[in-house]
Amino acid sequence: MQSELLYRRTLPMTPSKPRKPSPRQEASAPDTPPERLGELAADPQLARLVAANPGTPAELLSELSHSSDKAVRKACTSNAHMPVEALLKLGAQFPEQLLENPVFDLLLLAHPGLIEEMPIATLNSLLKRDQVPVALIRWAWTHRSESTLHSLLIHPKTPADVVEELCKAENPEVRMAAELHSSRELPEWARAIRCDQDLLGLGCIAPALMIPSTDRWSDILDGLSEYSLEQLTIHCLPFAAVDLRERRARQAKSAEVLGVLAEDQDPEVRTAVAHNSQTPVDILIRLSKDNCKEVCFAADKNDQMPAEVLRRLAHHHDRRRRIGIARNRRTPAAVLLKLAADQEEDVRRAVAAHPQVPTPALGQLGRDPAELVRRVVAENSRTPAEILRQLAEDEEPLVVIAVAENSQTPADVLGQLAQSEDHYLRCCIAKNPQAPAHGIASLSEDKDCDVRQAVAENSTATAAVLRKLAQDRVMIVRRAAAKNSQTPAETLDQLAHDAEEYVRRAVAENSQTPAAALRRLAEDNDTQVRLGVAKNRGTPAEILVLLSADEESDVRREVAANAQAPSEALRQLACDPEDPVRSAAARNEKTSAEVLCKLAKDKEKSVRANVAGNSGTPVEILSCLAGEEDEFVRWVLIRNVSTPADLGARVRDSLLRDLIETGCKGSTPTPGRRFLFSLPQCPAHILAKHFRSRSWLERFAIAGNPATPELVLERMAREGNQLVRRAATQNLARRAAEPKQQHPDVPAPT
Repeated sequence: MQSELLYRRTLPMTPSKPRKPSPRQEASAPDTPPERLGELAADPQLARLVAANPGTPAELLSELSHSSDKAVRKACTSNAHMPVEALLKLGAQFPEQLLENPVFDLLLLAHPGLIEEMPIATLNSLLKRDQVPVALIRWAWTHRSESTLHSLLIHPKTPADVVEELCKAENPEVRMAAELHSSRELPEWARAIRCDQDLLGLGCIAPALMIPSTDRWSDILDGLSEYSLEQLTIHCLPFAAVDLRERRARQAKSAEVLGVLAEDQDPEVRTAVAHNSQTPVDILIRLSKDNCKEVCFAADKNDQMPAEVLRRLAHHHDRRRRIGIARNRRTPAAVLLKLAADQEEDVRRAVAAHPQVPTPALGQLGRDPAELVRRVVAENSRTPAEILRQLAEDEEPLVVIAVAENSQTPADVLGQLAQSEDHYLRCCIAKNPQAPAHGIASLSEDKDCDVRQAVAENSTATAAVLRKLAQDRVMIVRRAAAKNSQTPAETLDQLAHDAEEYVRRAVAENSQTPAAALRRLAEDNDTQVRLGVAKNRGTPAEILVLLSADEESDVRREVAANAQAPSEALRQLACDPEDPVRSAAARNEKTSAEVLCKLAKDKEKSVRANVAGNSGTPVEILSCLAGEEDEFVRWVLIRNVSTPADLGARVRDSLLRDLIETGCKGSTPTPGRRFLFSLPQCPAHILAKHFRSRSWLERFAIAGNPATPELVLERMAREGNQLVRRAATQNLARRAAEPKQQHPDVPAPT
């Protein structure tokens, strides 16, 4: 046995066959033939290895540089055989790989003019990297592109002599950024800046901080209702567009915000503060002494103004100031009585219209020599009967007409005026609900059809009068009777047969029309008549079901919008081919949850928006709509008053994130983007993406944002702008002092 083993060991060993390399090994091997590399590159998994292979030919690398796979393009940028033109283009996306590519330094030495051929985006990306050579910085200085100059000032290695030259640049933003570079001593104006609030006080920076006046920014402010909107107003809006500041001044409730806006430079904003009923008394008093008269006038009319101030201002020499006092609801009666004797007619007229004007003042003003003042007294519902009797005999027709229209005028006075020859005065009496029954009856036989029409429209007209007017020879009189809710049912049934479609339409829309008449009108040849039946809240369910199959989409739409529409009709209309019909069904609060669930998936966004805004939509369906792609649908959902608080906050979060994503696209700095970067709700991945913005104001906002990732802040703490570095350092220090919090995972900054 042992000899046999010894014999076998002495035999010569047969050589083993070489193994065939795997596709991955081939893709990485420098000696793989170019044709085979081209075949392997067709596999997305192997294309990355081929792109990194030093043996890959330039033609194939150039083709791979257009790959949709980021990792493939990144590997191409690191490959020394990459064609120069394609390599420089990729450098904008992968500057680190370009700088680490051994061929890049050789290219700079061999081609000193390469920087002139390099794309600006690539050059700017390189200048923002820590490992960029100082020689490239000096070469870039000769490029003189504005965006390149800003990129130079981000880098802390930019030579001091280059920075000093940039301090003389024509562009004011470049000069300001150069003054803040770490190679220079911090200027006096920047030493006290610690946060955005300090920044806003600088007049030289204010124009760059202005927020554009667009609906989108208004929507953002609305969406921030749960997120310290008052503080954002104080810190971010002092230099916003005037209309946005004015809007906040009209709507604000916070005394702090109103106090800030009351100091605004624009008088329109201060005027809005003076109009605001929530403005504190001390601010109103201050605004009543404003240099702008319009602001003072607005403050004078504010109901929150103290009585003692109003009493003092009643002696003001400015006529408009006294008019404002005469219109203020809190003006004391004694002051109004004094102003009733004012020498200016406009002031006396304002007193005559005051809702709390004392009776003695009305008596005095009822004898005023100015016809306009007496007319206002005749219009005032507080004017006593005896003064109205006196004014009913006024020589001016317009004063008498005002008496005839006043609902407090005694019936006997109205009866007397009904005998007038003036047909317009008789019309006024006919419309007055206080007119006596006998006067109305006599006016129903008036020769003027306008007077008879006014009687037919009067809600106090008797059934007998309305029956008679329903047979009037003039169509507009019959139509007025058909519209009157006091018209008897049998009269409405009679008018439903009227030859004039306008009369039948009025009957169709009258909520008191009997079912039999509505059923007949639902089959009328005139579309507008059927439309009136569909709108009528008194239309029985079976008639609405009949009209839900009407040939006219407008009729079907009105059925779908009718609060009395039965579920059967709404279910049918939810499948209607016309979008407006389905939208109306989605808006109807009586639509069942089953139908709403179906409409919430409708292809038309207006339909889905109406489901989102329907107060009867169940929470489960609203929750589904919170993930809606369309911004308008989500915005309607936010406005839905029945949305639960937690769901509403979730939708607001989603909308705000979407608005921020949209507002931060691109690389061009804008005032609106700077505002978004300052919001604590700005997503961390967006802050990480833009932390190398060429605008130091945007970088300053990102550096101070509590949502900015720590890795990004560490990078920003080493950049060239001193204010940005300080903000990032302070942000990191605050986090180190606070309890450790869970921050969202974000991709590493590039």
